[in-house]
Amino acid sequence: MLPGPRFARDAEGMLRSRVMYLWLLGLTSCGAPGVVGGTAVVRDHAAVRSQSKGTVVRLLASEGAPAVGATGDVADGLLREAMRQSWWLDVAAGPVAAPPSAGVGIATRFDGQTQTMEMRVKEDGTLLATARTDGRPLCEAIDEMATRARLALGDPVSEPPVPLWRCYSADLEVVAACEAALAQLHEGHFVAAADRLANVRRNDGACAFLLDCAASAAAMQGDAAEAKRLAQEALSLTQRLSPTTTHRLLRTLLLARAATEPQLATRYDEELATLAQVGGRERPYDPEPQLTAAIAFNFLARFDAAREVLEQLTSRMPGHPAAQYHLGWAALGSGRAQDSANAFAAAARAMPMSATVVPRAIALHEAGLHAQLSTLLEDVAADPAIRDSSALHEIRRMQIAHALLRGDRDAAVAHAFEDLDWLATRPGMQEQRAGEFAEFAETLVRIGEGPRLRPYLTAILDHETNTALADAATFGLAMADCAAQRTRVPTAEDGLRRKSRGFWADALAAYGCKQQGQLAAEHQALGAAAAQSSSPLLTAALAENLRAQGRNEDAVNLLAALRRELSRIHLRRKLQHPLLGPELAFAWIAK
Repeated sequence: MLPGPRFARDAEGMLRSRVMYLWLLGLTSCGAPGVVGGTAVVRDHAAVRSQSKGTVVRLLASEGAPAVGATGDVADGLLREAMRQSWWLDVAAGPVAAPPSAGVGIATRFDGQTQTMEMRVKEDGTLLATARTDGRPLCEAIDEMATRARLALGDPVSEPPVPLWRCYSADLEVVAACEAALAQLHEGHFVAAADRLANVRRNDGACAFLLDCAASAAAMQGDAAEAKRLAQEALSLTQRLSPTTTHRLLRTLLLARAATEPQLATRYDEELATLAQVGGRERPYDPEPQLTAAIAFNFLARFDAAREVLEQLTSRMPGHPAAQYHLGWAALGSGRAQDSANAFAAAARAMPMSATVVPRAIALHEAGLHAQLSTLLEDVAADPAIRDSSALHEIRRMQIAHALLRGDRDAAVAHAFEDLDWLATRPGMQEQRAGEFAEFAETLVRIGEGPRLRPYLTAILDHETNTALADAATFGLAMADCAAQRTRVPTAEDGLRRKSRGFWADALAAYGCKQQGQLAAEHQALGAAAAQSSSPLLTAALAENLRAQGRNEDAVNLLAALRRELSRIHLRRKLQHPLLGPELAFAWIAK
């Protein structure tokens, strides 16, 4: 009895049992040994060009017209999925293409006059396999030729291949759409790929390969819930799965569950590592389990292990953007900033700017490549797709932070007020980020820009009442008053406290005490604020208070701990790198 949808939805349970996982893979090869969809595997071909296990076999773009209504892309996609069922060979094509110097090249040619197709070794012309295309579906002809080619290359074909009409689709329009969508995903056009797949799904609603592509598109757009739903649906179609598609779907499912259930993320990341281990054991030359292992290692903060895998993997498939992207994180997490910057630059050639700009900027900063970092941020800020979106605010925050970290106060101030002018026309954006805005205001006050900031805060209060943004502006104005009058502002403190803004009230009280030189009272107020928030600005203020009290060693240790925390890379936690905001940068440079 085949598993139902409920069993498929519990895929992580399968991963806890190697037997159950292998059983699922076995379901993709239904039939007796030596059978392809009820037809005996053709074994009339000797191994005319036997290759050792793990040889990279590059499938080159086919020549000729494969069939009426079919393009070369369709034939190439079908051949790739038929050949990649081999566990003996590392078949390189499409998303997992290899460089021209790798392994053995295989050329495929379709002859419309004789209605045949053939596969030859590119380097010496050795004929590997032929098949007739007349009078039968293209999927069936390619199944036959692929099996013969595998045998000719020394692959024992010990497991019956899954016929293409099942593991891909007999509908060539569906195949064409999936191949086009794969190209769009590779180039970072996630929305267009998702739309294309949705439009063609009516032709073959049970196509697991299509659902795999659609789940990837959803994940790339940040819709983990939809990616999870699609992966679960595809995994329930056990008769329509190949081993490679099954592995990708299980990977997508575990990553989506980690995103939608963050409290269980570590468990899912460990199961991802298990998936990679089992997949790698059964398909040792398939790059997909290797990529899965590296992703799991990155999320588990095992960056050295991830980097070791990814350095080999990006050599095998240098054009794979996800491999380069994860190599960037692995190198950054293991202290190799220059290598990280190079990897993120490679990933950026095929991924949306929004996906790579933050980690790439951090890598450039850590590598000390400040001129390149400045140019990157300027180019991104000038991009039309960024200029009118909330992403521009994030870029400007990085520009302010970068200037502060370099000690260029004037540039930081210029970027800050440019950002304030832009935000003034978008009050809704500020309302959603009231806490961040309060810390931004505090930072500007602490670097001496309170007087210039005051009109912006007053304008907010002229239009906002009883909102988080109004309270943030009240806090900023009171901070500016403290700095200007060198005294506390108890009315503002009380007002914030009445509105349940106790943290801001205590932070304001601490700053007022500092202005009056009341170190003990400041320390007490900072302690009260610290009980409510782990704000880096607050930690930096506490270190300054300790130093003023003569407790230099305590101050040094506190700042060292703060900097370790800010520079820490953990992909399951919110990044707090000092480059990501002015308040973080100001805390970093505190003395």
